[in-house]
Amino acid sequence: MPSVKLIHADPPLLVPMPFSRRYRVERPVLVKYKNARGEAKSLVVPAHFITDGASIPRPFWSLIGSPYLPEFITAAIVHDWCCENKWDVTEMSDLFWVLLHDADVGKGKAKLMRQAVQLYKSLF
Repeated sequence: MPSVKLIHADPPLLVPMPFSRRYRVERPVLVKYKNARGEAKSLVVPAHFITDGASIPRPFWSLIGSPYLPEFITAAIVHDWCCENKWDVTEMSDLFWVLLHDADVGKGKAKLMRQAVQLYKSLF
């Protein structure tokens, strides 16, 4: 069970980057949550941040879905930003999970995606 509780997440506005599979965040994305200690926290993914969506290998798209599905994209953007800013793996993985859950991604799929990002982050 995740250690964070989501309070609010802005929906992102994305612009496709020409000749790539990346998107630019057009306006800041504000996320408010409570951490494991119950402290209110917030983060802002800045405008012009570049994301590749959810890092789902192509062979798994039929099982999990496209990296750019609306239900994945906020979680993916926040997770990418947290990775670039060297966040604690547990807190960012938990935040990823609650953002997926908030977007109505099923518990099983959200758990699988959370475990995948934790595994990837622990290896690299």
